[in-house]
Amino acid sequence: MVCCLIAAFLVAQFVAMVRRWGIFWGVVQPRAHEDDDTIYRRIKTWFARPLVRRTAFALAAVELVLLGGWTYVEHGAHLYRIADQAVGSLRGQTVIYAGLCSPDSKEAGVRIVIAAADRDAAHALRLN
Repeated sequence: MVCCLIAAFLVAQFVAMVRRWGIFWGVVQPRAHEDDDTIYRRIKTWFARPLVRRTAFALAAVELVLLGGWTYVEHGAHLYRIADQAVGSLRGQTVIYAGLCSPDSKEAGVRIVIAAADRDAAHALRLN
């Protein structure tokens, strides 16, 4: 019988803890007698200070520049090819990038443009 009381007490404590976390994260509405300390209230008070606000925006700007630079370095060629294929399809062309292996085992790419048959049939296949 005592073990059932201890188990009920532990379950009640767990449910109260989950409720407090729910209130903190703004998922559960607090009752009138409960503390309504939420993450949103804390963020609002932190950002009320001008130094914190300036620092956060400066860090966000630096992070965006670094993320943009990393994206350009690591994925710039891929993004260019995707954009080129999209613009080509708007123009009625099929743009294909074929990978060729060179003797020194570095991959080289060839851009192939296949024009639409009704617009540019004389030059249906162009290698750029």
